[in-house]
Amino acid sequence: MMHDDKLEVIRQRIEKSKVYYVNDYVYFVYPYKGIEPLEITELSVSSEMVLKLLPPPDDFDVILTFMTDGIIISLPIAIKLHKKLWVARDYHYKACDIEFNQITGYNSRKLFLNASWINKTYNPVRVVIVDAVISTGGTIINCINSLSEKYKGKIVWIGAYALISKSQYGGCKKIRDTLNIPCKAVFGVYYNGKLKCVSPV
Repeated sequence: MMHDDKLEVIRQRIEKSKVYYVNDYVYFVYPYKGIEPLEITELSVSSEMVLKLLPPPDDFDVILTFMTDGIIISLPIAIKLHKKLWVARDYHYKACDIEFNQITGYNSRKLFLNASWINKTYNPVRVVIVDAVISTGGTIINCINSLSEKYKGKIVWIGAYALISKSQYGGCKKIRDTLNIPCKAVFGVYYNGKLKCVSPV
């Protein structure tokens, strides 16, 4: 199977995702959540496509992601590039010094990170964000703002990257405009009675 054919399989799988409304927000069940057994070949291709969006490995030090879908897409990338993986989680374990709101179009909760290790680094830490889906952009914006406020001058934000951008909610554009960093996705997804993969915006 050619690489483009594999990408088409992923596109079709996304378009067949279950869709339902949470109030006025269109929620689709991301097909690589792991609630059903994952097709590892598809996951591998998906991660590879996101990896291709990233800047050269020498341009960043750490990959930051968010539980849980973000872990599944970013872990293969971190392993392949031999990069540290930093995960925002929904419990502080009495070990975290950063707290921010994960805001989606349908829900909000607290996420936590331990960033105290940054104080032990000599040079500013260069971070890329990798997530599965970018919707409103609220989670990434809140995360970056919280870390940048406490560790001003000690973190360089290289960009934010995802497999999917929910184009109708404008998250990628909001991240670019608000934070002045690159934000890219492999697929844009739009719902208008039917889920469609379109060009990311």
